[in-house]
This record gives sequence, structure tokens and C-alpha cells, in this order.
Amino acid sequence: MSTYITTGVVLRARSHKQNDRLYTVFTERRGKLELVATGSRKILSKLAPHLVMFGEVELVVAPGKRHDKLAGAVLKKIYLKPPYNLNTAILGTSFLEITDVLTSTGAPEPQLLKSLKYYLSQLKDLPTLEEDWRQRARTFLGRFIYKVLKVTGLAIQVTRCQKCQGELAAPVVFSFTEHGFFHRRCVSDNHNIHLLIDDSISYLQTLASRAEPAPGRELPQELLGFLVDYVQGQAGRSLYTLKVLRSIL
Repeated sequence: MSTYITTGVVLRARSHKQNDRLYTVFTERRGKLELVATGSRKILSKLAPHLVMFGEVELVVAPGKRHDKLAGAVLKKIYLKPPYNLNTAILGTSFLEITDVLTSTGAPEPQLLKSLKYYLSQLKDLPTLEEDWRQRARTFLGRFIYKVLKVTGLAIQVTRCQKCQGELAAPVVFSFTEHGFFHRRCVSDNHNIHLLIDDSISYLQTLASRAEPAPGRELPQELLGFLVDYVQGQAGRSLYTLKVLRSIL
């Protein structure tokens, strides 16, 4: 296969051998890629300044045996520039981490990439007052999580009880044991469950439809807790950024 050019958002970077880095990039045409940037840990590296956090990059990629290699990179856009609010940076990093753990290598998801770029672009406009920031950030994170779940096919039906098939009505729980929503009376006490309030179910149902929640309708804090648990269950591990944000939001 010959060298190719693609554009994507850098999701993460980690050390690889003595002077190299391994970059995970979510690209438009080829989905998530693992790319080696040779010599990018060196002070005078020409690639490293272009492969920044929250950056959208045009890449020249040369196929390799184990990992494809970066032959060139041009930074096209930075969605969040320093100096920035630390909590906002953690929120943005959570978007990258969630995208990384819930997508497969080599599977293009153009709709998800579009959503990722949209939410990253909104970070700079978050309120500066702490309480206002907290409410907006909670809503952004919850909506982004559900968007990823919906696009990747990981979202669960939120209209009917998985056992009796009746329309969901309070009290409603999500069973991590059976992986679905149930009326509380339809699950036994030995299930690992999360009880959801009426407003959370209503909000989820709105997100599941094509409609958008009404402007100003903030995502319930209890619902965010459930979505975070659900993502970490899908990932099979605790995610650092979500752990931090849970304590903040």
C-alpha cells in the first residue's frame, strides 16, 4: 500500500521506544489509527509541534509492518488553546478518552468525528462562573457520551421494560446484570442496578429520539452518574478523566 493523506483529531500520545511516540488519531476516512512518529520525543522534532492536544491535523502516513508511520503532519486547527481553564481541559480530554475507548481501530465513523469536533469547538465558550460552568459542562458531557453510544450502537432501548415489555414508568432501574432497563418490580434484588429518576428517563428518551432537549434544559446530575458508569462498564475499566469530572460535577 502506498503513502496516503488523511485528516484527524489527536486522541492521545504515549512513549514508544527511546525517541518515538505512538499517536492515536481519529481520522475522517480511516477511523481510529495508531501511528508511530519517529523521533518525536526529541527536542528538535519537526512532527511534535503539530501533534498537539485538541488539535486537528493533516497527516501523511506511510504503511508499516506493525504500525503505520507518520511521514508528515500539518496542524490545521486547535480547538482549545492555552492558557485554559484546567477543568475545561479535563472535560475536553474526556471527550478524547471516551472516543478512544468506545471505537475500534480502522472503523470510520464520520458522524462521530463531526460530533467530536463540534463539542471540542464549544469548549472555549463555556461560562467562567463556577456554578454556570458546572451545569453546562455536565450537560455537554452527558450529551456527548450518549452521542457516542448512539453512533457506535452501544445505546440501550429506553422505551420498554426488557422483561414485561411494558412502557417504562417509575420506578425504573438499569440492570448491569441483564444489560437493560426494567421496571423495579421486574428485577430481583441480586441484580446490580442503578435507579433512575423520572427526569433522567425522560431526558434519555429525548436523546434517543431525533429531537434535541429544550434549550436551557440541563442534564440531571444523577443521569450523568449513570452514563459515566455505563461508559466505564463498556470500557472494562475506570477512566481517569471521568473519575475526576465526577468529583467536580
